[in-house]
Amino acid sequence: MSGKNKSTRRNEVSGNNYIRILVGSAVSVIMFFVLLALFALFSLKNGANSSLYFPAGVAFALLSGIAGGFAAVRPIKQKGVPYGALSGFISSLFCAAVLFVVNGNKAGSGLFILAGLMLLGGAAGGIGAVNLKFKKKY
Repeated sequence: MSGKNKSTRRNEVSGNNYIRILVGSAVSVIMFFVLLALFALFSLKNGANSSLYFPAGVAFALLSGIAGGFAAVRPIKQKGVPYGALSGFISSLFCAAVLFVVNGNKAGSGLFILAGLMLLGGAAGGIGAVNLKFKKKY
């Protein structure tokens, strides 16, 4: 026994949960901008049509939200929807702020759609992380 009572252990675990949520948000933000950079490189190399920019952004927001929610909730293994959504919310705020500045202080409807999809993706990633079962090898 470690000599700590239950409430002390719960407070320590609760504090670690917020750190894990921030780590999941960082994973989501990094993944989103890396995917955007790779798509920009691809579109410059191949001369992609500009009509592909918004669907690619939507797909990248959803994928990065799912990855961030999964990364945030997998170590916690409980409360997948709220923790995943919180991770998605934090990452969507950061990405929206960066995209707002890059767009010349203009917030179009696409920016809010991307933020909402990142939030929903985070919740979906949290659900997946809680419900994922690994088979034990004997």
